[in-house]
Amino acid sequence: MQTKIEKPIKVSPIIIFNISMKGIKVKLLRATITISGIVLAIAFLQSIFVSSEILKSVETFDSSMRSRQIWLAAMSLIVCGVGITNAMTMSVLERYKEISTMKCLGATDKIIIKIFLLESFLIGSFGSILGAILGTVLTLILYHLKLDQNFLNSNLLINILNSFMISFLIGIIISAISSVYPAYRAAKLLPADAMRTEI
Repeated sequence: MQTKIEKPIKVSPIIIFNISMKGIKVKLLRATITISGIVLAIAFLQSIFVSSEILKSVETFDSSMRSRQIWLAAMSLIVCGVGITNAMTMSVLERYKEISTMKCLGATDKIIIKIFLLESFLIGSFGSILGAILGTVLTLILYHLKLDQNFLNSNLLINILNSFMISFLIGIIISAISSVYPAYRAAKLLPADAMRTEI
């Protein structure tokens, strides 16, 4: 007798979003620590962008200083990426039973990957926008106190806005890349193995 193969279940994006939000809320402390790491890394990157734009506008720009700053920002972004990967991996380990239950109920690997990628995207977006705002505001205040002249003009504001968008996108990209391995690991869990695991 031939068994009928059931079609994989379809899950709406709203349900995937709700599951991702629940994952963030349940582990709020870890999510807060991860977000703060993203905020600091993106704020540092944005402060480098803004300060170089201000120094260009007042003609005291040193290209060697900018290369050192970008190197430091790159290192901070790598550390941020490692932190996100660690946080998302811990989230997978702590949610073995939840993942296995979803898989037993018919969730496909694709659905599990979407849940974890969306969770990382939400954390990355929130941290990146906060970091970009913090880096911009603090750098503008610092240079306002440091320089006697009024350095703000429309061209500078447009360049700062462009750097704001670049910093925001970099934060989201790093969050997405950093969560690929944990999401893949979660998707490849065997339900039986996960049910036997005690965390």
